Amino acid sequence: MGNLKPRFRSFTWAIVLSIAIVSGCNPSSQKETAKIDDAPSTRLPDVFLISVDTLRADHLGCYGNKQSTTPTIDSLAKRGAQFESAITTIPVTLPAHSSMLSGQIPPVHGVRDNGGDQLSPTVETLTETLKSHGYQTGAFIGAQPLKADRGLSQGFDKYDDNISGGNPSNDRFAGRSDRPAEVVAASACGWISQCNKSKPLFAFVHLFDPHWPYVKKMEGAEQPSYLGEIAYVDRVLTRFLKTVDSDRDPKNRIIVFTSDHGEGLGEHDEKTHCIFVYDSTIRIPLLINAPNLDPVKVQQPVSVIDVAPTILELIGLEGLQAADGISLVPAMESGTAEIRDLYFESRYGEFRFGWAPLKGIRRGNLKYISAPRPEIYDLESDPGELTNLYNQKKPLAAELNDVLVTIGDGIRTKTELSDEAIRKLANLGYVSAKVSDHDPNIKRPDPKDRIEFYQQFQNAYNWFTSGAKEEALKTMLGLESSMSDSPQFYSEWAYFQTGAEKWQEAERSYLRCLELDPDYPEAALNLSAVSIKLEKFQQGMDRLKILLAKEPENGLAHLYAGFCAKELDQPKVAIEHWSQFVDLLPGHPDAPKIRAAIGR
Repeated sequence: MGNLKPRFRSFTWAIVLSIAIVSGCNPSSQKETAKIDDAPSTRLPDVFLISVDTLRADHLGCYGNKQSTTPTIDSLAKRGAQFESAITTIPVTLPAHSSMLSGQIPPVHGVRDNGGDQLSPTVETLTETLKSHGYQTGAFIGAQPLKADRGLSQGFDKYDDNISGGNPSNDRFAGRSDRPAEVVAASACGWISQCNKSKPLFAFVHLFDPHWPYVKKMEGAEQPSYLGEIAYVDRVLTRFLKTVDSDRDPKNRIIVFTSDHGEGLGEHDEKTHCIFVYDSTIRIPLLINAPNLDPVKVQQPVSVIDVAPTILELIGLEGLQAADGISLVPAMESGTAEIRDLYFESRYGEFRFGWAPLKGIRRGNLKYISAPRPEIYDLESDPGELTNLYNQKKPLAAELNDVLVTIGDGIRTKTELSDEAIRKLANLGYVSAKVSDHDPNIKRPDPKDRIEFYQQFQNAYNWFTSGAKEEALKTMLGLESSMSDSPQFYSEWAYFQTGAEKWQEAERSYLRCLELDPDYPEAALNLSAVSIKLEKFQQGMDRLKILLAKEPENGLAHLYAGFCAKELDQPKVAIEHWSQFVDLLPGHPDAPKIRAAIGR
């Protein structure tokens, strides 16, 4: 193949108690361009980083899927670099994007989950580097996990995470905390059109649509499907790129198209993602278009941590000093990437249910997964990861495990989420969890032995959100014996029970949750709210006093304490707590009623 030409240089008294129960543009005439023309530029190139959430590489036409309808995405592949074996660091949205923008693996940047984790401002990102070199920077976000308070907004001039913008077609169930690709793309186009044409821009576009539940249909199909979602995204990208072409110089831009993770779709008994680290959820597409780049396919494995270093070298800027990833420019020039050890993990089951964490190393075609029952696969002969070669390759497994030991558990940067944020994450299928770590010395179940229970757990949530509350409760009852040691299970079960107004059952579940973990977030608050519903006002007040001693600025605790005090004929105490409530949560729906009750 031809080489890349020299790269750019210099460049959240009478009240109806609101109990806050907490759980979680046409493509360019469809022509294939053999090569982006070499043209002189007076400024650095524009950079477009497009991340399509939950997108499996093998469900795109350019990666060999004959049922897929993705002409625009395929056109990017045909005129640039296509990486056949790109992987993510973790099949969870926030930490994977943290790796994408920082070039670091999760043990280094510290973001290990969607719930309660936050990218530290001390982590240097691609965005900050580009901004420091004169770039106009904008991000356009499709869903709750990447809200600005999660840390990815650093370095952006504009960070549009207005998820409340809604879905114009109103075709997703109530409570969804995402917005469709067409809305995200329209916002991005509006910002791009206002940017200074004499200065370079960096646009990060996050499209969430292929994520469950699937509501889009393939042309001629009767039912929505995963492929229908992907085809819809491709149509949106067609219009988006046409608009970009008309507004910015197509000869002076870099486009990186990728994803944060894939989707299980039933493989290995995983319907969606987060639990396992098989290629169904770890392998991602990675396509790069850049000035003077000849088409090339690179077969060797690369990682999402390589995205930021690659963009910076294409521009001619210094790389991120603390990045674990490397620039893929040499691989695009030669057609071959160096074989190196690539890290991946999932601790979702650990954080939520106390299962064993999963992590592993990809080295060439070999893939090692550390688990109570370790696994090693030859992906060249066994791409579906069906034949575990651990017994035949124990020395190699030990060698790769030593790499994991060297990397270590790393750090986790945590912050408490609001009850609203937790619920929004849960509405996207990310069952909320306590922000906690577990003793690594305790023997924990292999997720492979618990996936059936997890799928039933997810089914229960799906039943509940669709209105089939009794079915959800029946499912949870059947799961109790297998999840009797999980405070998360009892917290979620109590949430379902409150939704069905089964207050005594909810009281039992919250008590069990707190028995297993006295510090479980929100369980004490929710239990006090249930006590009020059961007219156990003194019990509720006693619990709230303990909670407020630990969390004096918990607004909802003051709301509930005021209500308990009123029913216990303690008006002065009620006024004190309600005054605190309206000061702490002035925008809460009950705040106007409370202000009227206390004369404020």
